[in-house]
Formats: sequence, structure tokens, C-alpha cells
Amino acid sequence: MSPKKSIYTKICGLVSPEEAFLCAKAGAQFIGIIFSRHSIRQVGFSQGQEISLAAREGGAKVVAVFVEQEKEDIQEICSQCAISYAQLHGNPSRLTYLSLPTNLNTILVVERFSTHSSPHDFLEQVHRREKISPEKQSVLLFDQVKGEKADSFLWDNFSPPADAFWFLAGGLNPENVSQAICQHRPWGVDVCSGVTISDRRHKDIDKVKQFLDQVRKVSS
Repeated sequence: MSPKKSIYTKICGLVSPEEAFLCAKAGAQFIGIIFSRHSIRQVGFSQGQEISLAAREGGAKVVAVFVEQEKEDIQEICSQCAISYAQLHGNPSRLTYLSLPTNLNTILVVERFSTHSSPHDFLEQVHRREKISPEKQSVLLFDQVKGEKADSFLWDNFSPPADAFWFLAGGLNPENVSQAICQHRPWGVDVCSGVTISDRRHKDIDKVKQFLDQVRKVSS
């Protein structure tokens, strides 16, 4: 059975303004820019500004991706690049989100099957914090544990939260995204390496369009 709602799409890891604009014009609602040195898709500050501008001109919202980064870096990059969403990986970044400006939306990443922390414990922590500060309602993003192959779709035993806005990520591509949506009914889906060319950095715009078409078909 197909879900009877629109599904948001996020294309992550853009490294060029041209590709960001094309992805946005093709219908992606969110464009992700990675500012972490841990990623092969990391971009610098000035490049991030150009990609952000191109994505917004294409009609998309922009997400800055941070891993183990401090609040001051997160705020400065988002402010200077006119970015409205911060995606936070790792405890140092995630635990700063309540102290970030209220006009900066947050996407908190929860890694599935982590041996270092329980996703359920983290979700409880989020709920407790947001009861204290109800103006800070975060979107969640459930991803594979670091080290799992990005081209492996391993979500069969995943139980999604019933009371949260959340993205499904990790190994999605044009071939499996319909199944993932029908099985789990997420608020949104996130794709990165599943729509790249062979260098795993630049986007294959035809694959991006195929991915978006599959999402539209299954959510219509």
C-alpha cells in the first residue's frame, strides 16, 4: 500500500552550484552541503556560499551538515551561507542544538544499531529537552551506522517513531526508494551516494530525476 501523503526529498553532498540548482529545479525540497572534514564531499566556506545560493535560486531549502563540530562553527557557517537547517551528527554537535538560534532549524541524526549509544535513549533525551524548550522542535534523520556500506539497504527490522518528523537515509537509490517509503512511511527520504557518478562526489542528474520520480509516484 502506498502512503497517502507527500514525501519530502533531500539530496545531500552537493559539491557544485550547477548540480545544486539542477537538483532543486528537478523537485528536491532540501539540498545538503557537507562541511565536515570527515567526508569526501566536504566543501569550503566560499564554495558553500555559492552552492547555497544556487540551491535557493532553484527553490530548495538548504541544509548544512556538521559532524562533531562546535556551536560557534555551526552558527557562523549557517549565518554566512544563508542556510536555514543544520544537520548534526555526533554528540558534540547534537547536544548543542537547544542553544542554537531559534531561526535555525535542526536535523538530528540517529545512527541505527550503534554499539556506543541507544537510538531509543537518544530519542528520550530529545523529547525531554524539547518539553523544556518547545520552540525547538527538531526533525530526526535515521541513518546506517558509520562503516556500513552505503549501497546496502538494511532497514527491514527498523521500527520508525510514530510521533516525530523524520527522514530515512542510508543506502537509498532510485531502485529501492519506493519499497522503503511503502514499508516505513517516512516524512522524508535522504539520498547521497545513491545518485552519484563513479567518482562518488558529483551527482548524476539523471539518477536524481529517477529518484525524485519514484518518490512522487509512490506518494501520489
